[in-house]
Amino acid sequence: MDQLASFLGFGSSMRPGDFFSSCDPASIPYPTNLPNADFVSVEANLVTNYTVEIPPGLENSHVAPYSPLPVLNFCNVTLVHTHPGLGDKILTQVWLPLGDGDGNGAASGGSPSWNGRLQGTGGGGYFAGFVPLTQAHGRGAHWGDPSWALASPGNLDWTAVHNFASVALHEAAVLGRSVTEAFYRQKVRRAYFTGCSTGGRQAAMLAQRWPEDYDGYLAGAPALRCHEIAAALAPQAVMAVRGGSAPPPCEFRALRRLAIEVCDGLDGVTDGLISEPERCFEAFDPRTRVGESFVCEETGQTLHITAGAAEVAQLAWEGLRDDTDAESPVIWGGGVGHQAPITGTPTTWATTTCDYESKGNNDKPPKCQPAPWPFSAAWVQGFLYKNMSRPLDITAPEFLQSGTREVVRLVRQSRQWYTSALGTFDTDLSDLRERGGKLLMWHGMADEAIPLGNSREYYDAVAARDPGRVAEYLRYFEAPGISHCGSDGEGNGLFPVRMLDVLRAWVEEGKAPGVMPAVSKATHQETGIRATRNLCPYPQKAKYDGVGDISDAASFKCV
Repeated sequence: MDQLASFLGFGSSMRPGDFFSSCDPASIPYPTNLPNADFVSVEANLVTNYTVEIPPGLENSHVAPYSPLPVLNFCNVTLVHTHPGLGDKILTQVWLPLGDGDGNGAASGGSPSWNGRLQGTGGGGYFAGFVPLTQAHGRGAHWGDPSWALASPGNLDWTAVHNFASVALHEAAVLGRSVTEAFYRQKVRRAYFTGCSTGGRQAAMLAQRWPEDYDGYLAGAPALRCHEIAAALAPQAVMAVRGGSAPPPCEFRALRRLAIEVCDGLDGVTDGLISEPERCFEAFDPRTRVGESFVCEETGQTLHITAGAAEVAQLAWEGLRDDTDAESPVIWGGGVGHQAPITGTPTTWATTTCDYESKGNNDKPPKCQPAPWPFSAAWVQGFLYKNMSRPLDITAPEFLQSGTREVVRLVRQSRQWYTSALGTFDTDLSDLRERGGKLLMWHGMADEAIPLGNSREYYDAVAARDPGRVAEYLRYFEAPGISHCGSDGEGNGLFPVRMLDVLRAWVEEGKAPGVMPAVSKATHQETGIRATRNLCPYPQKAKYDGVGDISDAASFKCV
């Protein structure tokens, strides 16, 4: 398995005399602080004028909406090592900044530039290698192929699974620090890890198991129970196909609009956002809207909300239960938010295809067929079936004739097999607390992939264990209207910005984040940022003062 981690530390300049050597593999010593490793090779390559564009919707952590990254110059050091007797291979990539203080001077002979910080970055989906910044969260078709987890069909490669889950992450931190300090002949001053989704799970995993690796951890929409979530996000597609034809995506979008219409003002302000998810369940039941008309954007037809679509939407919002047990608790923290897109795009739990050409009569919806969420399908194939050539067939009798029983069975199987490796739900963060480390978590309230309740449950459990001191080392923020890892198709969502700067201030200056600045992204295409808001540390909520401009953060306070 290949596992690479990027480390960025561009910033204030150093004197040329502080520079260890040229970007030459012969001058890069093998680290000696990883005694259980055998090193295979080391490479060093000079990279100049490196640029990358962050498409709208993929901004995260410390990047403000739509802000371009600077042109970078760095020495790219890649180490390959194995664990004796295990037959594995791990690649660790370290980017060592060069330049005149802003990363732009190396090509013209400028001095080395390093701000004394080390940054580890997380991946996305099932990627077990370097993920370009434009694909950092594994969105769309870029979920990654989990075939690396199989030694052969039917046989798991448990070494690869453990490397992916945690081992390679820890070792990348150790090696990144060693190479950086040797290169600059200076100790790392502070170290941070950032990531979202799988990367968020990785941040939380390191904070739980190796809190000494970094000083601060930024975990966005962390997939803390990824092994259960991946198996459980198939039931909506299963339920949708039972009638022989699934509801079209436009029908789910209509139900989503109805939910926003009813639940938007529950927090005291009408801003296009659902900020009170619990109260939304009390105020809105899609099953009471069956028969209401809506216009399908794809066909121009006037259609009507069906009972089947209402049931599927409610299942998506409530979360999976074992329908053979009326007292069964909701699995993994509940369902997706009412504002989350629940079908029709590659990033949601199902990719629905419709035959719009044969739509029939004006009031007859097009015939549609959903497929399971690609992330779920890949999990079941690779980690449960252990055979990537065996498809996940949601039309098979075991799915269609058993209610949610077959999906619940897959979730339980995932829990039994993978909790110890991938669970990432250890609520004892006393080691992180005692060494002064910080864990900053955030989650979009319209997340369609990782349930919001997953993060809430984790925070609540940590707080219950350590109620008097939890605020010293763990802060958690929720972003209304923001879907998975910052994506936001409609643009009303309040996106938290410069989170890494907030984390740095907490670690380096002792400024615990009482709020998290957030902005509305939609109006970038119009007149710039439309609204500002300060997100409140959970369980506090932003309360409107009733008189101020709802686009101004000053009109809200945390209560």
